Amino acid sequence: MRSLSDVMCRMYLRPTLWALALLGTLAPSNADGNIGCLFSSTLCVEGAEWCYDDFAFGKCIPIYESDAEEGSLYQYDMSSTQLQWFEGELQRLATQGYRWEHAYTQCVLQSMLYALRQQLDPTNVNSKLCDQFADPKLSSVPVIEGDENLEVEPDETAYVRFMPNSQLVDSDYANEIYNPPLTPDDEPVPYLIPEDHEVPSGKPSDINNNEYQYDPSYAFVKFQNRFLTNWEKGISFISRLEEMLGLEKDTFTNPRVDPTEVTFKVENNNRGWNAEEVARQIGAIKDKVAKETGAQIIASGIGDRTQYHVMRQDVVREPQYFGLELPVLLALVGSLAVLIVGVVIFAILLKRDMSSKRKMQGLSSAAEIDAEATRDYQVELCRARMSGKMTGKQAPAPHTAEAPQRITSLSREPDGNSPSTRSSTSSWSEEPALTNMDISTGHMVLAYMEDHLRNKDRLEQEWKALCAYEAEPNTTTAAYKADNTGKNRYSHCLPYDHARVTLNPLSNHLGSDYINASTITDHDPRNPAYIAASGPMPHTSSDFWQMVWEQGSVVMVMLTRLTENGQQLCHRYWPEEGSELYHIYEVHLVSEHIWCDDYLVRSFYLKNQQTSETRTVTQFHFLSWPENGVPSSTKALLEFRRKVNKSYRGRSCPIVVHCSDGAGRTGTYCLIDMVLNRMAKGAKEIDIAATLEHIRDQRPRMVATKQQFEFVLMAVAEEVHAILKALPAHLQQLQEKKEKEKEKDKDGSEKEKHN
Repeated sequence: MRSLSDVMCRMYLRPTLWALALLGTLAPSNADGNIGCLFSSTLCVEGAEWCYDDFAFGKCIPIYESDAEEGSLYQYDMSSTQLQWFEGELQRLATQGYRWEHAYTQCVLQSMLYALRQQLDPTNVNSKLCDQFADPKLSSVPVIEGDENLEVEPDETAYVRFMPNSQLVDSDYANEIYNPPLTPDDEPVPYLIPEDHEVPSGKPSDINNNEYQYDPSYAFVKFQNRFLTNWEKGISFISRLEEMLGLEKDTFTNPRVDPTEVTFKVENNNRGWNAEEVARQIGAIKDKVAKETGAQIIASGIGDRTQYHVMRQDVVREPQYFGLELPVLLALVGSLAVLIVGVVIFAILLKRDMSSKRKMQGLSSAAEIDAEATRDYQVELCRARMSGKMTGKQAPAPHTAEAPQRITSLSREPDGNSPSTRSSTSSWSEEPALTNMDISTGHMVLAYMEDHLRNKDRLEQEWKALCAYEAEPNTTTAAYKADNTGKNRYSHCLPYDHARVTLNPLSNHLGSDYINASTITDHDPRNPAYIAASGPMPHTSSDFWQMVWEQGSVVMVMLTRLTENGQQLCHRYWPEEGSELYHIYEVHLVSEHIWCDDYLVRSFYLKNQQTSETRTVTQFHFLSWPENGVPSSTKALLEFRRKVNKSYRGRSCPIVVHCSDGAGRTGTYCLIDMVLNRMAKGAKEIDIAATLEHIRDQRPRMVATKQQFEFVLMAVAEEVHAILKALPAHLQQLQEKKEKEKEKDKDGSEKEKHN
């Protein structure tokens, strides 16, 4: 029968698999690609590496690498035999004193993992491959071979159990229960060394560590507070102790660092001091240590885990008030006082702000009344000027029952030096200064809009002419293909073949190039200003993001709610939170900001998984525009448009505009934006109906109802009026003076011709 000591040795070796993991908590974080981070969290460099679970020990991988190295994210699948191989090697490393961060540990385990990954026979692995990294100072403890599943009779097992202190006996230590029970003749080995115990003198190498319940070759130092905040500070403190004691470098080895304690082994040194003498000398210079390092030493002694105090100083506690030390109490009282003062200041500022808002509300009401009166006055002035200029001209012919024709829109003959009416600048590029708009054209636009909005017959005639217009060419062959019909939300709004957006079939999840979307150009066909698209469906969301990526768009305008009256008008093609993958395009919702009840703004982080390229895309979502209708007022939409253009000025990529069908509301927004941008660039001719026909040449049913067309006129008129009102009065007077001089010159030249 095996002896009790053999049994205890076998029981000791079973948990050695985790002993190395416990030692790893002291590992310094200075290695790249270390393994073992699942058991030692400090192996990876904080802020620069992350711990990847490879189903073995965990591997440190750099955070900021754009692409992980090939094979670095490998995960192991170990058999029971392989697990036993690793368990035996870990037991050997733990018993010899190696830690996770040691180069020898890393070399041994990484070579084993390499053999496992390459499916090599463990018996063929060179066991001496890592001997160059072995530490000669660490002892070699042989691992006992044998059956780990040794059965032990309960009667042959000895143990000591430590129980909580008895409430009846004042004791600083736990109560002990022995098995087998102690007889009166037995003398238990004391758990702590008595104060009168003599520590052997001599050099550390002369000491037999097995004769003591503590390791006499180790010394420790304890601090009053959590002096050591990291591993480097502990190592620096130990090195400073060597200097202050006059010992040579590396006299203290095998350090262990805790926030309130350091432990180290005392090697042979030039002074011949052992660990006990080192502990005494540290106690003698503790005041000097406190002065130079700030460390308040309260104890020093010998031993590693089990310790014997050579010097101990009672800690004088400061008096407590209400259960708190005086500094803590003063800090709490000061914080409370600052909080109360802050609340009082905030209340005063809030009261002032509310008072200011009430005053501003009164001022704004008066300003609105004044603004409306000013607007009426300006309209009257424009009407008077226009009627004066039209004097002597032939009156328009009476309305006949002929087929409706579009009335010639407002136009003015451009000057020879005037800027071109055509521009290739996209609609969201930086708008020129307000003074670039021709003031006379602005006044004429106001009169034109007013006439159309008040003369319903004239507006009706204009709309009938627009409805009779037919685009040419107008084929929609691609939209009617069998593979593409399911990608159309509505059958009445299909993209023309010559203007449809074409996807790259090699990047498409179905190998298709079709999406229900059309490019809309202003004057330059090479640079589309908008992409008008129907609302994505669940199975076309990836096509939509592919279009956004390939067209280089960074801004989207969404003019519909997801559902209206129980009917789904558009699929949520973005994640509600976090990230979502649409084929090869990863979309991450960065932020969602609600500006007002009418619209909100979302920011997305778009990544192409094939190329690892990224882009920021912003979506402006207008919420108060019903299907086949118009917003309740033009103010909210004009403010929405200004925010879109101001936020993305200077871009040269198309803006994606969509509603449900990508025609009615989408066309209305594009028409308003295109007309206002032309005016802002100083165009001398504004023809809204002709501009709508130009847009309808590229996508059908743009501006679907007369109500939407009337809304365009109202929005343009309101924005032009706001621009004119913002212009300085002297600029308006200067330009009007120039116009009068040109008219006089024109009249003089006509008189000379008659003479």
